[in-house]
Order: sequence, then structure tokens, then C-alpha cells
Amino acid sequence: MVVVETLDELATNYGDSKAAGHRDSITKFTFIVTLVAVEHVLSTLTPLSKLLQDKSCDLIDATSESRIVIALLQVSFSYNYICNTHALNSCRNSVFINIHAM
Repeated sequence: MVVVETLDELATNYGDSKAAGHRDSITKFTFIVTLVAVEHVLSTLTPLSKLLQDKSCDLIDATSESRIVIALLQVSFSYNYICNTHALNSCRNSVFINIHAM
């Protein structure tokens, strides 16, 4: 909410036309869902990234970890997983309520 309020203040008090556009963009449902999806992917990839950057990285361990991460991502974004996940519905409802309260 702080970012939205700041962008709103810039648009209203300082006539910043870009701020109004950015505010409108970040409060759209599609942006927020995309942000949640990207956060999920990046949080899954972070341990693998750290492992691959380690100087003592073992190629066999890295290959095994890579396969595990790929499998996790495939399951996470399968149709049935998304349809059965209440977190996405909760996020959607929360965003809808917050956006329309503005």
C-alpha cells in the first residue's frame, strides 16, 4: 500500500503522469498474479543458484538438485495444482478487495 500511496501522491500533488500509470499498472490483478508466480519460481531457484555458484560444487549433486527443481516447478505449475491451490484464490480475493477499497 505504501508504494500505491506514494505513486498516488506523486500523481496528484506533483503532476507526475508516469506515476499515475505505474499506480494503475501495479494494482491490476494480472500484475499481482504474475508477481506471485515469479516470486514462487525465484524462491524455488534460489537454493539451486547458490549451489551452482559454490566453488566446491559437485557436478553430480548439481545435476540431481537441478532435476529436483525442474520436477518441483513442473508440479507447481500443472493445471491441477493451480486449480486446487487455495492460496491463489485467497490472493485474488484479497487483491480484489484492496483494489476496490482505494
